Parts: sequence; C-alpha cells; structure tokens
Amino acid sequence: MDDHAPVLVNREDKQVVVIINLDDCIAFKETAHLLKSPANAKRLRDSIAQIEATETTCHKLSKE
Repeated sequence: MDDHAPVLVNREDKQVVVIINLDDCIAFKETAHLLKSPANAKRLRDSIAQIEATETTCHKLSKE
C-alpha cells in the first residue's frame, strides 16, 4: 500500500473524511502558507520557471 495515498472514509449520512499521511498534511499546510502572499507565490512560480528553463547557476557556500 502506498503510504501517501489518501484514504476516504464514507460515513453514513455524514461527510466523507479523508485520512492522509502526517508528512503530507504538514507539507500541504506549509505550501498554503507560502502561497498565501501573492508576492511570495509569484516569486516561487518564477523560481520554478527558472529551474524548468535551466536558468540556474551553482555557487559554493562560504564557511564564514
């Protein structure tokens, strides 16, 4: 069984409940937080576009 597959729980005369992996839940909450700000969402989309267009550079980290 895929540990990241959501499980749907059908309850009689009630809303369906979804059970998800805790790590996935945390990731969803972090993503929602990061995308809440339109400026931050644009910065993230632009960064993803740069990566996909291979417009990135590598830099060595200094030990200072």
